[in-house]
Amino acid sequence: MKPTVLISSASFGRLSGDVLELLARAKVKVVHNPFGRTPTEEEMVRLIQGVDGAIVGTEPISARVLERADRLKVIVRRGTGLDNIDLAIARQKGVQVFNTPGTVEDSVAELTMGLILALARQLTVLDKALKNNRWWKLPGIELAGKILGLVGLGRIGQAVAERAKAFKMKVVYYSRTRRFDLEERLGVTFMRLDQLLQESDFVTLHVPLSKETTGLIGERELALMKPAAFLINTARGAVIDEEALYRFLEEGRIAGAALDVFKQEPLRDSRLQKLDNVILTPHVGTYTKEAAQKMDLKAAELVLKVLQP
Repeated sequence: MKPTVLISSASFGRLSGDVLELLARAKVKVVHNPFGRTPTEEEMVRLIQGVDGAIVGTEPISARVLERADRLKVIVRRGTGLDNIDLAIARQKGVQVFNTPGTVEDSVAELTMGLILALARQLTVLDKALKNNRWWKLPGIELAGKILGLVGLGRIGQAVAERAKAFKMKVVYYSRTRRFDLEERLGVTFMRLDQLLQESDFVTLHVPLSKETTGLIGERELALMKPAAFLINTARGAVIDEEALYRFLEEGRIAGAALDVFKQEPLRDSRLQKLDNVILTPHVGTYTKEAAQKMDLKAAELVLKVLQP
């Protein structure tokens, strides 16, 4: 009997048709997400039944979903982070869980730098003004000599550091474990989180979502930042207290922010959407052709390795 692979990630294969051919040649039955969007928990409860492997995105793989997984042997999460998967229940059921590290660092780091540049030169404000026939010049700031504070120095944080150094920025970082091995190679300096927030001109977030990082940047932490500083989040939305951030932006207590991720996605009817000093993008950090091709290929290979050893 052919093993069955569920592809619940709505993005899988969209930018990498070759990987669908790879699965078609393999001796597996493929079940596709029929919704064209991220499935809900209730929909995943139905989809997960009778499948041997699953390639997933951000959809919830909760205890309730896993309880209905009667044949599941492997889950592969496209991209980084496993916060949407109940890992304890997966272990109890003997389900192997993987993600695809090494596939998205360039894409997320490039978006992060793009958002930093857009904030520094007020590009979205100028674009909006000119499209409304307003020839309005606003002063920007140079990145050279500014302090970039990285919260997290994993693969993506490292990739951002490398790019920031090319812009002649001074790079500091905070992580729970100090990375002596990277400090000299990347030319970065360790700081405690409070000090980093106080001294940085730009703060970027590169941490996984966990109990420890949920709400990591709240009212207390925002109050430590300079009034002229900017906050950029391409990690996970729940790392920031969005209500506190709105108040600080609306009151001008920090200069601006750029967010690619949100506590609830898709983002709708948020007060953040009404502010001119925040740039919002719809979770596209990993959404490039190159990253998609690498993620999809690695996900397919991992599923097949478990199901066809």
